[in-house]
Amino acid sequence: MAGGRRGLRPRSLLHLWSVYCRPKVEYASELWEGVISESWAAKLESLQTMVMRVALGAPDNASAVGMRAESGLQTLASRRWAARLTFFRKLATAPRGNLASIIFRCRCSQVDAGVATRSWCHRTKALLSQLGLESWWSAMERDPPTKGGWKAIVQAAVTARAASAEESLVANSSSLAWYRKLGRSWMDDMPRYLDDRSSLQGVRLKTRLRLECLPLMRQTARQLGWPDDGAICPLCDTAVEDTQHFLQGCPAFSRERQVLHAILKDRLGTAGGPGTEALAQFAGGGEQQLLLMLGAQPRFKLPEQHEQEDEEELARGFSLAEHLI
Repeated sequence: MAGGRRGLRPRSLLHLWSVYCRPKVEYASELWEGVISESWAAKLESLQTMVMRVALGAPDNASAVGMRAESGLQTLASRRWAARLTFFRKLATAPRGNLASIIFRCRCSQVDAGVATRSWCHRTKALLSQLGLESWWSAMERDPPTKGGWKAIVQAAVTARAASAEESLVANSSSLAWYRKLGRSWMDDMPRYLDDRSSLQGVRLKTRLRLECLPLMRQTARQLGWPDDGAICPLCDTAVEDTQHFLQGCPAFSRERQVLHAILKDRLGTAGGPGTEALAQFAGGGEQQLLLMLGAQPRFKLPEQHEQEDEEELARGFSLAEHLI
């Protein structure tokens, strides 16, 4: 489903993951979130990481947080937090004669008394505190928000916590130095270059350059523990082969860069203000040129025929998934 010219686009593959597979992985997660071990939580995250790696065509050394930002997916743990707190409101607002409500209130009283430290309620109270919602532990029954209002409150708190954690991971990742400057996160929509079917090899090359997992000499030397002089570009033997050298500096690709500039001039020159501005930034060289080559270009509206192609491919993907399942 992912390989070859007839393979599905990353957007379609990840949509199938979200619709068909992820619900099974998250079944009843509002009950077992916080109870499963860290190793099992890591295994579940690795499952989503594997799906992203297949969809994006990324190698094993690709950063998981970078792939989440590229795919527009949040961690499974943060989704389980939201499910758990949604279920908390459901129990807290259930009729008092309901058996589940009686057990829930009894357990909450035990948690307030300092016991039942291994219970679901104790872990839920801790989660509320972690997300800055601790006041709702006692206020939920007294003055509960509407279902939609609580969903918005939880989503805002979970998103803020998850975004902070993801930003910290990106900031501390040495392999995402250029990706940080692109300013992407999992809250952004998937970049449109991933929908390009004209050159799948080119799309995957760009993904690996953006995530800095293309096996250039800098990355190879770092993994093997070689000194800096072991990372010299084998094509020109003039400088360390890293992302910037590969895209901007290596004389072996000077002709390809001239062709790229000519194509951009032809296509962006007719796109109006944003296109003219992007073309000027590209011609200026330096960091702005590199970021544009990595995909920080202005966003243009996708032609209607491409949107129609997306719908047709998604329908084909659903058909394939139903056949496989």
